[in-house]
Amino acid sequence: MGVKNILKKSEIKGLDFINLMLEASASSCKFDGMTVYDYGGKFKTRANINSLLLMPFGAGKTTSLIKLGKENTVFCNEFTAPAVLGTISKDGKFVKGFVSEAGGKVLVIDEIQNLGDSARKGTLSLLEYPHEYTRSLGYKVSESKKVPFNKYSWTEVRENQITIRSQFSCIASGMYIKTTNNQIDLAWLSRFIPMKMSITWDYIKKLTSGKKQIRLNPKPKDITFKFKDYKKFHKEYCDRVEEIPFFNYFQQYDRLGFLGRNIMDTARLSCFFASLDDRVSPKKENWRLALKFVPLALYNYMTIWLTDTDYTIVQYYGKKSQKELAEESGTTESNISQRIVELKKRGLLPSGELSAYSG
Repeated sequence: MGVKNILKKSEIKGLDFINLMLEASASSCKFDGMTVYDYGGKFKTRANINSLLLMPFGAGKTTSLIKLGKENTVFCNEFTAPAVLGTISKDGKFVKGFVSEAGGKVLVIDEIQNLGDSARKGTLSLLEYPHEYTRSLGYKVSESKKVPFNKYSWTEVRENQITIRSQFSCIASGMYIKTTNNQIDLAWLSRFIPMKMSITWDYIKKLTSGKKQIRLNPKPKDITFKFKDYKKFHKEYCDRVEEIPFFNYFQQYDRLGFLGRNIMDTARLSCFFASLDDRVSPKKENWRLALKFVPLALYNYMTIWLTDTDYTIVQYYGKKSQKELAEESGTTESNISQRIVELKKRGLLPSGELSAYSG
């Protein structure tokens, strides 16, 4: 199902939300920045959309990502810093990494939990404007040079340093992501719009029969956006987010930075919707449509920090009894009761299933 057909639905959730976000990331890989006009003047930031897909094994995430095709995709299948960022060999030769090849394309990092800390730190800088990172190594290059790969990517090698400039969108997927209070962990997570999906036996039956699949048809466009209505968009975003039932969670647990990130990601999503009609400046209908996805994105940020038991409670609260929740989580009813009290204090128990059009 195409993006425009998905957007016609009265509710967008589950696979439709994942389908839309993956296509937004793949289609934005060539977006050449977004100039934002706010009360302080104007500034430029990235327009590329990065998506984080967290699903259990056997849920079809890898199969779905393969459907992106090879033409505009670079698959990262090694997780060390030399493989991801590039290196200098003992004999002084420059060896390019996945990020250099990904310029103007989608960098797909499957099984994100395997990405090494050094590779993660370097990629962190490249995911944000101006998309540059300098790496110092133990060996010197035999010849200093600047290596252009395409319009979106170049690497300069001088002495024992590699400076990478590569603009791309990123889709990361896996069963989980590191969620400590370490600043790199928090910064890494904040670079993405998260999608977290649990699965059922009915889902598996439909998936393996071909009835339930993600269908992708990205059409990358080279566009430089001007968000001239940003001030109006910003006011509506703030009004909307303060009405979300679990808004206080982000204040109580020092997660307000994620709201700042989400404002800009929602602006980027507005640009993607504008690009569907070949617009370079998002209109009201574009950013109001993007605002409908804010509750779901923030809900996904929030639930990433839950334990497995907490997540089960949040997912099925009001739908299953405490006894059923205990059996599903492999714990006691007493523990479930205690966790419910704590989760209520934290404001993490919205009633029913959240969709992109709820709230």
